[in-house]
Amino acid sequence: GAQAASASAPVSAPVSAADEPGGAKALRMAAQTLRAIRRGGIHDHVGYGFHRYSTDARWLLPHFEKMLYDQAMLMLAYAEAWLATRDGEFRRTAEETAAYVLRDLTSPDGAFYSAEDADSELDGARGEGLFYTFTLADIEEACAPLDASPDAGGEAGTDACVAGDGDNADPACISDADLTARAFGCTAYGNYEDEATRSRTGRNILYQPRAPRDLARDLGLPPREVEERLEAARV
Repeated sequence: GAQAASASAPVSAPVSAADEPGGAKALRMAAQTLRAIRRGGIHDHVGYGFHRYSTDARWLLPHFEKMLYDQAMLMLAYAEAWLATRDGEFRRTAEETAAYVLRDLTSPDGAFYSAEDADSELDGARGEGLFYTFTLADIEEACAPLDASPDAGGEAGTDACVAGDGDNADPACISDADLTARAFGCTAYGNYEDEATRSRTGRNILYQPRAPRDLARDLGLPPREVEERLEAARV
């Protein structure tokens, strides 16, 4: 399949040249690429930062290693894109990437680590990307405290919901787990394949198949509510 390296260097150049002849078109192309990278699986939507490169043309399936130099170059690209467009999504991405570097790639002595390994351990098993892929059960478990809170209506609120299906569900019935799964393209079947057998594992790489504001519109929910609920599920 197609291999797309992290596009920090070639993306940063057209952003910087936005005021030059033909720069407006180059900036639009760069901005579209940066949005695709942020919303794809190459971006860590939980802990922030970016994986080394994508192994497909959709920015979905990454090589899960995280390199310090990629974080630095992408922070610069997103910061420059924000200065050129004033799009808050770019500013948030730069700030979130900086937060990741300071939290996970900085030693207690103030030096920087060069990378995080692609392999990770989960429940005694070790393999590539285990720390960054999730089953629906994982999402439901993580969101259970949110869905059981008084603000979510608890079991009584769930019982009172009007049955719905897909995007036709009653907005009041959409649990935080369901909202998170929809927002990040997660299914019971999974979108992550075993590298050796190419079979589906039931695990999901988090990515955003549509912008949060589009998801909010389709579900009939206020965009701010969707943003806040997804952030609560992330932490």
